Amino acid sequence: MAVLVSACGEGGQQQPAVKDTTTSATDTPKTYLPVTDYIRGEIRSLDSLPVGILKRVTNGKRSDSVFIQPAEFRQLASQFLSPELEKGRFEQSFAESSFFDQTTELLTFTYQATDPASTVRRVDVLISPSLQLDKVRSVYIEKAYTSGDTAVSSKMYWKAGASFQIATAKSVGQQLPAVQQVKVIWDPFSY
Repeated sequence: MAVLVSACGEGGQQQPAVKDTTTSATDTPKTYLPVTDYIRGEIRSLDSLPVGILKRVTNGKRSDSVFIQPAEFRQLASQFLSPELEKGRFEQSFAESSFFDQTTELLTFTYQATDPASTVRRVDVLISPSLQLDKVRSVYIEKAYTSGDTAVSSKMYWKAGASFQIATAKSVGQQLPAVQQVKVIWDPFSY
């Protein structure tokens, strides 16, 4: 009791002013995940690996596979390197949200375009968090744009260290879209 009474009695003393060091969300710069830097790193790492690169193209029910050269791989992979995802523009034109899925134990960062004119509409990055190093598991990108009288929609998926897929739907007017899927695989366990 004596401690409580003593503590309450000192309440009248003037406490020194404490400076508020909190900043609002608008004061702090955004630090989004560097999606294009990650994809560029994956492309560079493949240049140093002596592996075969398989390309599988599916149009409707027809599928065809062929091994490709690194130059064609880089050309196909460049579709993931949209200028809209470069650092300054990405942070200004996209809103970020994130959540941790306890079932898969993956952290998901979702980026939604805030500019309706943006070609890239959505980006999802799945990360496996750990105490030592967080590891990117996959990157998913949705694009939509118009080229002349053709509406184009692309859904692109990059699986870290293994493969990527690009599914593209093109439609003119009220016609049903023509869909093509390209899958590029360099991890022999993913064939």
